[in-house]
Amino acid sequence: MTDLALTVFDALQAAGVPNDKAKAVAESIKESIRESVHERNLVTKADLEAAKSELIKWYVGIAMAQVAAFVFLIARVLGKA
Repeated sequence: MTDLALTVFDALQAAGVPNDKAKAVAESIKESIRESVHERNLVTKADLEAAKSELIKWYVGIAMAQVAAFVFLIARVLGKA
């Protein structure tokens, strides 16, 4: 058991709850917390795919802007020469 589950277990025992029921409650609380944290911190494959496609769009857009800026600057330099 984790520290929290052990603390809950000890508190329930001190309150006179039978060991088996105290352990069940402590384990239930521990599992609920674990599931809550688990759901909040994990990403799905769909999340990763969406992020990947967004990154690709930004990368392509920035690359095109850089090429356009480079062509514009070269045209300005060659136009003055």
